[in-house]
Amino acid sequence: MKKRTAPSTTSPPAPASEKTSQPRLHKTRNLNKHRMMVAAKRAKEAFELHLAGWGWDEIAAKQGYANRSCAWLAADRWMKRLVQVPAEKVRKIEVERTRLLIRKVMEVLEKNHPVLYKGKIVTDPKTKQRLENSAPVFGAIERLISIMERRAKLLGLDMPVKIAPTNPEGDKPYDPLHVYVPDNQREAATPPPETGTKP
Repeated sequence: MKKRTAPSTTSPPAPASEKTSQPRLHKTRNLNKHRMMVAAKRAKEAFELHLAGWGWDEIAAKQGYANRSCAWLAADRWMKRLVQVPAEKVRKIEVERTRLLIRKVMEVLEKNHPVLYKGKIVTDPKTKQRLENSAPVFGAIERLISIMERRAKLLGLDMPVKIAPTNPEGDKPYDPLHVYVPDNQREAATPPPETGTKP
């Protein structure tokens, strides 16, 4: 008597194409994940460099972006991904940023800026002393004033401005127009019409 064998419960082997596609798909996913992590890290560093006072051209060169627009877009995307930061923390970050900017401006003011002509330093023919270029100094002073104004607003150092109304000439206080309304709520009497002929 022949023995009956139980039917096989194992599934048939997968085709060779499916076996090779699964590791390839897994590898592609890992590669995309790695690229996203690298891009997020670059964007985070670009945002932090921006807070530290770096220019967009400098950030693009350091982080390997094609131009300043790409660096700005990356930092902007990272900023939008951040959780909303309390206002006090943002204020501290901005104050620290103004401090770094002031330090950069002071470096410009402390340096010498000789007048150059065709790549050579220009000197005074009488004293033989080199001439100083005042344009970078004045530009740095203007930038310093604007940064200090921004810092004062962040720290609340500005005195409140009081606005007092005056007359159009500005030499007397403004006198508001008073309108009298009768208590009986009656309309003001109109003068009677003129009768007769005019002389």
